[in-house]
Amino acid sequence: MPIDDLLTATRDVPEPSSEALDLARRKAMHEAHASADRIMRLSRKRSRRRRIGYATIATAACAALLVVGIRLDGPAPSAPRAAPATVSPTHTTPTVESPKFTNAAQVLTAAAHSASPDPTAGTYWRVDAQYQQNGDAVETRTVWHQRGGQSTLYDTGVDANNLVSLGATKFSLEQRTLSWDQLMALPTDTSALLADLRGDTAQLRGKPDHYAFKTVGELLMDSPAPQRLRAALWDAAAELDGVRLTGRTTDATGRDGWGITDGQITYVVAPETGSILEYRIAGPGTDYRMTYLDRGPTDVAPKVSPDPLGH
Repeated sequence: MPIDDLLTATRDVPEPSSEALDLARRKAMHEAHASADRIMRLSRKRSRRRRIGYATIATAACAALLVVGIRLDGPAPSAPRAAPATVSPTHTTPTVESPKFTNAAQVLTAAAHSASPDPTAGTYWRVDAQYQQNGDAVETRTVWHQRGGQSTLYDTGVDANNLVSLGATKFSLEQRTLSWDQLMALPTDTSALLADLRGDTAQLRGKPDHYAFKTVGELLMDSPAPQRLRAALWDAAAELDGVRLTGRTTDATGRDGWGITDGQITYVVAPETGSILEYRIAGPGTDYRMTYLDRGPTDVAPKVSPDPLGH
């Protein structure tokens, strides 16, 4: 290379002006922000797990933005550069577990908070279930409770060809029965409801709270109790003596729930929906379960069809 060209190539490069440095810094900052914005827009279109991955990238982009600022204000390019930052490995998002209840009151209180809205009014309150006793065949059972009328039963274990009249519609409360209107008039204050649930059971064998526990289940499983009453029933059950938690379980159809028991009676409770999935009785020579499949109002009159559980 000619000496003149060599001198020209190796001559000192003039230091950039402060205006040029500021312009370069603002341009780099703008590009870094734009990159981060694009990443965040993409992240909102992905699933939660992938959002976490993009958020990690966005964080790296912001970190790069800071590094750009440092390098523009730092030493001349001839100075040693810092080692590149180490990128942490991507971790799988942990599975979110359902609440770990440690006692019956926690499950029952959670069910009270999850009591579903009042059902739409209908001529009948229909309850579909299946049951099994001592390992026998599984039977189908449907009950229609008519507002101001009769209750009707279809039960393959009783008579698969006919509907059976159960008489005037009524619901159990302690050792009494309630009409539809009396059910709707029950108190929703926990203390007042507990007094009604316990009632005059002191003369009966067993504890008053055991009978109250049984009544709570019957009303929640079979009656059209309004939302506030259902929540109050759960809260009342949480205050009963002798009620305990048996742990996680599933009903006969595989639905997840929590076992709540008192003596030989167990309810499989779904606290997230405020409903009883299954009713069990276990004792010497007795193994019975009633699994509740559907509950709700209907204007369709009781009838036997090829699919008796069809609405």
